[in-house]
Amino acid sequence: MSFQWNKHNRDTSKPIPVRGYNLTKLLKRVRELEKDGYEHVKPYQKIYKQRKSFDYDMSRNFGNGGYKFNGYTDTVEYLFVMKKVN
Repeated sequence: MSFQWNKHNRDTSKPIPVRGYNLTKLLKRVRELEKDGYEHVKPYQKIYKQRKSFDYDMSRNFGNGGYKFNGYTDTVEYLFVMKKVN
């Protein structure tokens, strides 16, 4: 994964949010920022998201098709907020 900002031209006075769905990849990115002199502003957060998923059903509505509710999909997003320490 690459950073979403330019590493050499960062504004170091503002906190940097590091977010994603894979915790192991995020921890590698956070360790890399810690080596560059960044520290945590606050503890990491888990953001829970829930989405409805639907399946397309061809046999509904006399051959016109339609969508059938399939269930919910749960995801967890992790958020780290880092700031440069002088």
